[in-house]
Amino acid sequence: IFPLAAKSDALQVFQTFRSFIEKFLNKNIKTVQTDWGGEFRSFSTYLAQSGIQFRHPCPYIHHQNGRIERKHRHIVDIGLTLLAQANLPLKFWWNAFHTAVFLINRLPTPTLNNISPYQNLFAQTPDYNFLRIFCCACFPYLRPYNKHKLDFRSRRYVFIGYNSQHKGYQCLHSSGRVYISNHVIFDENSFPYVSGSDFSSVSQSCISSNTISP
Repeated sequence: IFPLAAKSDALQVFQTFRSFIEKFLNKNIKTVQTDWGGEFRSFSTYLAQSGIQFRHPCPYIHHQNGRIERKHRHIVDIGLTLLAQANLPLKFWWNAFHTAVFLINRLPTPTLNNISPYQNLFAQTPDYNFLRIFCCACFPYLRPYNKHKLDFRSRRYVFIGYNSQHKGYQCLHSSGRVYISNHVIFDENSFPYVSGSDFSSVSQSCISSNTISP
């Protein structure tokens, strides 16, 4: 999933998406299908120059775009469910939607004869032991980050999803600081936001500017 800050960013983000897909999977994109929304009209020249077919549903026949619309609704429904279950504010929508896609890709589906999209693509079973309950309490190992040997080696954080660049968990502190770590203990019966702790004061600006990875 590639988020858009604005619809006008659609072409630039698609170019990033295309580069990632073709390098990562060693496959070429041959066809792109969208509705005729304004954000997609700038695609015409770029796709024509790239030799990619650009398809659209017939005017006023939206069901021809039904598969895309259903998948979009599927992602939104699961993302909003994760937010509601954890009592998270809407500013965490990206964390919830990214986690939703991570889970959907690993869930068996009747469409693929009850195997997951991940298994169908990579020919291996996903690691289900790696999954944790979204927004439960967690305790990452902090010693590598400590500036003093008497600092606490762990504190109570909130698990806010997985990281696409590391095999690790994103752990949110009440200050807004995010640690990415693979050494984490989880309390999957405790949800700090639901219990009304000081995590409710975390600002999105802090989250975006204070991400730390090992």
